Amino acid sequence: LPYPFRSQAARCSSAVAIIHALPRAPTTEPPLRHAVMTVLTHSAAHPASHAPSSSHHSHELLGGVLPLLIVAAMVWALEQRRRGQEDGALRAPSLAACVRASLRLAPELAGLALCGVVVGAVLLRGENHGAVPASDEDKELWSEIRSQWPALSTADSLLGLAAILRVFLLVSSELRRKEAAATPFMAEPVVFMFLAAAARSTMLVLSPQDVYHLDGPLGGYPNIVLEVLAALLLAHLAARALRSGAASVTAVAAGALLLLPVALCNRLAIADTSDSHLDALFSLAQLLDLGAAVAFLVRTMAAAGGQGDGGGAFATLAFFMLPLLQLLPAYFLMTAWGKPPLTEVPELVGAGRPFEVLQLAGLAQVGLYVLSWAMRIAFTLEEKAAEAYIAI
Repeated sequence: LPYPFRSQAARCSSAVAIIHALPRAPTTEPPLRHAVMTVLTHSAAHPASHAPSSSHHSHELLGGVLPLLIVAAMVWALEQRRRGQEDGALRAPSLAACVRASLRLAPELAGLALCGVVVGAVLLRGENHGAVPASDEDKELWSEIRSQWPALSTADSLLGLAAILRVFLLVSSELRRKEAAATPFMAEPVVFMFLAAAARSTMLVLSPQDVYHLDGPLGGYPNIVLEVLAALLLAHLAARALRSGAASVTAVAAGALLLLPVALCNRLAIADTSDSHLDALFSLAQLLDLGAAVAFLVRTMAAAGGQGDGGGAFATLAFFMLPLLQLLPAYFLMTAWGKPPLTEVPELVGAGRPFEVLQLAGLAQVGLYVLSWAMRIAFTLEEKAAEAYIAI
């Protein structure tokens, strides 16, 4: 029988994930599937005996991995601020400066506030917009999942939030075209992001509802609409970057051709064997996002502070939102399988070592964007210190 829960169901136990990897039979149930159902029933009743709790994973990730990703930003920012204070050229931002920066981003801040209210209301209602639980076992498992994710209802909501933030950032880039054109975003990164969004949208369109469609309040068809909208917006931005010569076709093509075999050789086994291309598309989307993060760091380093405050308010928004945007799927990949981070679930391995590859790729994206942000801060402070020295 089709089992309506996918990645977020694995949050209770890896036995849930095993079920999705097994072939679906309309009339008969294979002995192995029956055995797994027995294990699942026991794990739902005694989840602590099979997998660490979600709070344990959260504390392990937040307490051990994520702080390492922001060390670079803290070191760069504090060191540059110390240098500026020693020279008497730079001081901590005043309240007036913070207010002026907020006013420049007033439309975006208002939009974020509105999105927060809408998303909060949707999460409070807690309706499932994905596959509907059919059997009593499905309903019992859904209740167990919601108890482990009381605020989000399911781990899939992390990916749903990422889709919302992605569209928000892209709309801002369209409204601030001139500012966006002066940032590292409008070069190879936006082309890689378009390829990732195209792979993600294709996967969702081709996928059965009970495979790669998201469940929970932020899942279902609204999520598909957001992903397709993001792909269309990115297609327009990528075409503009390529036409203007800001993005190198050769660099993007070489990166994509390098990442494609990696995705094919390291894929999950969430879909049926006949739909293994969906698993490859899932891996490809994550790896193309990694290509975007690498390209963003390279472009930021190439700028070397020469643009000054190039990008204006949009640059501030982009450098802040991109790490947050990639943190959500990275957190999902680290915690949504009922296993500690960087641990394989053999029944869900289609080829290679997809868990290690995808989880490390997710963490690397966050780290690369944080490092890019730190470099921008350092370059900006160095430029201001140099201007003050010349003036003296």
